[in-house]
Amino acid sequence: MTASSALDQCEQIAGKWRVLIDRNRCEGKEKCAQVCPEGVFSIRRLTDDEFNTHVKGFLPRLKVRAHGRRQAFADNEQDCRNCLRCVAACPEDAIQVVPR
Repeated sequence: MTASSALDQCEQIAGKWRVLIDRNRCEGKEKCAQVCPEGVFSIRRLTDDEFNTHVKGFLPRLKVRAHGRRQAFADNEQDCRNCLRCVAACPEDAIQVVPR
């Protein structure tokens, strides 16, 4: 499927959606970034402040460290059209798309 045909299937208007990423679950495997026709996601390393603020509990902190503290970020969230490909592709079930 091409990016343009994927866009045709996204019937929602961009800017109406929030993309929530569970920092305790995300392993930065890049599946969300690979399937998003809008380029909403980037993958980068959590800063010390982000890690200390958003990752809670011993096991989640251990898991995030084991994956190099790499996680997905919805840097272009305003472009999300709610196609939910990211939700389906995420192997950790770490992504939710909700109305603003």
